[in-house]
Amino acid sequence: PAFLRELKHVRATYDSVQGRIECAWQLAGKRAIVDIAIPAGMQATVQLPAKSAKPVRESGRPLAFAKGVEIAAIDGGLATLKTASGRYRFSIPWPG
Repeated sequence: PAFLRELKHVRATYDSVQGRIECAWQLAGKRAIVDIAIPAGMQATVQLPAKSAKPVRESGRPLAFAKGVEIAAIDGGLATLKTASGRYRFSIPWPG
């Protein structure tokens, strides 16, 4: 997702042939909360602004303990994650 200071929350959905894909984010204090839903049988690539995996959380846990989430790369200020199907709640320091 792209984070803009003028926006405090965003929600988007896409109805694919395999089911609904959802992405939403909101500002919560000094963190951005990113909610993602991936339909059964699909995988997703998620990019979040982060210089390391350390400040990124999924459902309050460090990424190393996040079931269904793999760190694919951290490069150029972006953390690229691969996710299995399911619902995820990522949180990162507010990048705005």
